[in-house]
Amino acid sequence: MKAWRTVLLAAVMMGLATVVVSAGATLDYGTVPGTPAVGTVTWIAWHGDTFPPLQLITEDSVSPGLGTNRGYQLVSGTPSWRMQVRQFDPDPASGATVTILLTSVGGSNWRDNFSWVNTAPPTNQGEPLAITADARPRMLLGSQDDTGKTIHWSGTAASYLIYRSQNGSGTTPDDNGASNGRYDYVATVNGTTYHDTLCGTGKKCWHIVVPASGGTAINAGEAISGGHSEESNPTAVTMSTFRAADPAVNWPLIVGAGVLALAVLGGLAVTRRRAVRR
Repeated sequence: MKAWRTVLLAAVMMGLATVVVSAGATLDYGTVPGTPAVGTVTWIAWHGDTFPPLQLITEDSVSPGLGTNRGYQLVSGTPSWRMQVRQFDPDPASGATVTILLTSVGGSNWRDNFSWVNTAPPTNQGEPLAITADARPRMLLGSQDDTGKTIHWSGTAASYLIYRSQNGSGTTPDDNGASNGRYDYVATVNGTTYHDTLCGTGKKCWHIVVPASGGTAINAGEAISGGHSEESNPTAVTMSTFRAADPAVNWPLIVGAGVLALAVLGGLAVTRRRAVRR
């Protein structure tokens, strides 16, 4: 009986080892020139040359259940970008070209591409090359009501690509109020505002905006010209500069309620003083 238990335990351990190796095959990583500190670099990634890319993943796609911004963390003690290519849906084919565009808080940009091998161990892709890029769009105040969600941003690029995520991260669909970092293409616009009719009140929708060059581009690597905006969340629960459309404020009712509350408190104070005197 002990021999069978030993064989069974060995089989279980081999199975666990296989799972670990398989999970490790999804990780690619690299450093950034100058080694910016953790928390100061964001990135977008896509695969193939189709423009616009039908799907992007961001730094929030790395182990999203554990929190946001995990795509630029310490790897063996060094601040590095990390990417789980299998966060694309569906998986790219083995051998597909994956492109990553990184942006620092200071405005520097880098780009790199590599051939993803879905059976390889965790792979160090080295350092990306510096590029000249459009400034990252800055999200402004937006709104959400029954007609959809409106986003606004500032920037000077020739055009912008709009991407939407309806997938929350965390152990439940929206327990940390953030996207899982995977975004699908919605539209290309020449201005700095967009109204998404599929994201009305109560819908979980996150958006990012990506600058793109003008004219006709032969592939995404030439057309995408800068890093993504900071994420636009669905409600003010997780982002103070973005709110759901507010109903009209009934100031007379609010003032009246305040006066009534003061009167009640005053009456209680008088009653208490009289009780003390007795």
